[in-house]
Amino acid sequence: MTTAPRTAPLAHPSAGADGDRVMMMAMAASTAAAIAIGNYYGSLTLAIAATAGLLACACAAFFSARGSLTSRFVLALCLASSVALHIHLGRGTIEFHFGVFVTLALLLVYRDWRPILAAAAFFAVHHVV
Repeated sequence: MTTAPRTAPLAHPSAGADGDRVMMMAMAASTAAAIAIGNYYGSLTLAIAATAGLLACACAAFFSARGSLTSRFVLALCLASSVALHIHLGRGTIEFHFGVFVTLALLLVYRDWRPILAAAAFFAVHHVV
């Protein structure tokens, strides 16, 4: 007797909502880091303005579409944008580029390849530009 091979689902049903909580905590930490970096490098006004916009966008996705594919993309791109802001505020300091790898690794919490690909594409375009 043969049975059909079982296939695993792309993501666990709660992975989106749990991942969104992790990403919001990462956004909060990233906001604090951006303000500290901006203060150190003399760009505090830019740091506050940019993080306010990114945090507002992340909060809007978190509270209106928690657990959905939309929130996964928005939160992934907000965190990626925050890392790009760190690099900009730090005047290209090489150590801030490690945030790229941390972000891509952190996105594994979603158990979905699409937000990882979106963030990687964002970083690739950011690097070229």
